[in-house]
This record gives sequence, C-alpha cells and structure tokens, in this order.
Amino acid sequence: MKILNAIYRLLHRRQIFVNDILRFLSKIDSPIILEAGAADGADTLRFAKLLSSQGVIYAFEPVLQNFERLKDLVKEQHNVHTFRMALGDHDGKMKMNVSRNIKADDNIASSSSLLKPKTLTSSHPHIVFEKSEEVDVRTIDSWATENKVTRIDAMWLDMQGSECATLQASPIIKKTVRVLYTEVNFEETYEGCILYDEYRDWLYSLGFKLVKSEFRWKEQGNALFVRE
Repeated sequence: MKILNAIYRLLHRRQIFVNDILRFLSKIDSPIILEAGAADGADTLRFAKLLSSQGVIYAFEPVLQNFERLKDLVKEQHNVHTFRMALGDHDGKMKMNVSRNIKADDNIASSSSLLKPKTLTSSHPHIVFEKSEEVDVRTIDSWATENKVTRIDAMWLDMQGSECATLQASPIIKKTVRVLYTEVNFEETYEGCILYDEYRDWLYSLGFKLVKSEFRWKEQGNALFVRE
C-alpha cells in the first residue's frame, strides 16, 4: 500500500506540472511541446489528451523498450509525433546507459542516461545499469531544421543530467521557448552533469524565472521556469 500511495502522489504531482504548463500556454494558438525523455509515454498522453487537436507534442525516447511502450500508448493520439532518438549537445551516435529498477515490476528504464551514473547508484541502490544501447543523437536545432520546426513553445526535459548541455547546444530554437519543465541535479548523480545553481543562473540570464519547484530528494528535483 505504501508503494501504491507513493506512485499516486508522484503521478498527481506530475499532473499538476502538466496543468501549470498548459495554463502558461493558454494564450498561444496551437502550442508546440517538446518532450525529451518520454519513457513509457505517461506524461505524453496527459499532454495529448488535454491539448486534443489544439496543439502538437514531439516526444523523444531513445531506449528501445521504453519507445515501444510510448508508441503503443499514444498510437491513437494524432497530435503526438514520436522519435526514437536522444537529444544532446551534438549530432551522432552515443552509448545510452540503460537502467533497471530492481524493485519495480513495470521495467521502465526511467533513469537511463547518455551520461555514466555516478552518485545515483549509491543513493538509489535499487537502480542498476546492466546494459547499454547505441542510439542516434541530435541537437534540438539540428532536429528542428530537419523537420522544419521553427518554434517550440514549451519543453519537458527529463534527461537524467544532460538537460542544460542539450539546451546550450541549440541557441536557435531555445530563443522561442516560453515554458520549461526540467529535471535538475544538486550533486553529480551522473558524470559531468551541470548542477542546479549553474543551470538556474544560465536560465535567468536568458530571461526565465522560476515559478515552481519540487525538490524532494537531496540529489535531484524538478523545476518549472517561465519566460514572458
């Protein structure tokens, strides 16, 4: 029962963040949302159902087992476009470190990262990394150019440590972003990840302001930034 309650609280909090993002986008006609690290598509589906035909979601998930579940979950959502690739700070191919939660039955590799795990496995010993997959990587700017996407109104980034570097590598498209939900790190949970203070200050320099945060763990959290 404790596990079920914890899952419910997590889903409820994520739903609140989804609602907040859509509220900030309410004055934009046909908003465009980019989701990186879509995992099994649970958040993707929330956006799709709430937006209906009024907007578009581009959902990215590089891990094969996750991507198959994502595709299946949103197959009837015509406003969702899925991509099996990672977004990052360069174009090419990289090794994705694939996670497994030994306490969970759903086998969603939600802690997988392009970066090698560092303190994550000691603070969360139930998360293990036993394999890797070679995945395609694109910068957001490169992908946007290839797909003729000229703006992104909101981003939902759950990329296990590579969020800031990915944004910094795409100076063109990031200028169009109004709302940003992102995972943040207070310690080096993954090797080389940019820590919260540096990430936040860089976003402030771009005109974003922090409007909501959820810092439930000492090493990681989530934050919502908005730019007028």
